Amino acid sequence: MTLMRWNPVAEMEAFLRDPLFAPDRRAVSGERLDAADFRPAVDIHEDAEAYVIELELAAVAPEQVQIDLKDGVLSVRGERARPEFAEGVKRHRTERRYGRFARAFVLPEDADPEAIAAKAGNGVLTIRVQKRAETKPRSIPVEVH
Repeated sequence: MTLMRWNPVAEMEAFLRDPLFAPDRRAVSGERLDAADFRPAVDIHEDAEAYVIELELAAVAPEQVQIDLKDGVLSVRGERARPEFAEGVKRHRTERRYGRFARAFVLPEDADPEAIAAKAGNGVLTIRVQKRAETKPRSIPVEVH
């Protein structure tokens, strides 16, 4: 068995070089993303067909979300409104975040900018970015003559 020394700095640098996770601090409009009030939690995965980005956006109406694509950067922004309470109601604890939110993702080179779909349900916004057909793995049959 060979022992290898773990280098957390090198591992973090490799993570940050991955184009899908590279932070882009500017939204498409030029607005600073770090000016947002909060950043929703995100899960990202891929399969053979597409990249899937899931944002946790409970209590955010789909019409309150704006998704833009510019120069290979997919930006998601919107706002979660603070609930209104009747007069005389006392708040005892507020842990959920409210206000403007923004996230941006640099898409990989094999992403198809013409094939992006978004749907919302159960408090999750799911964005599916198809991969270009020419970059998908495929099997080549061998012909017999």
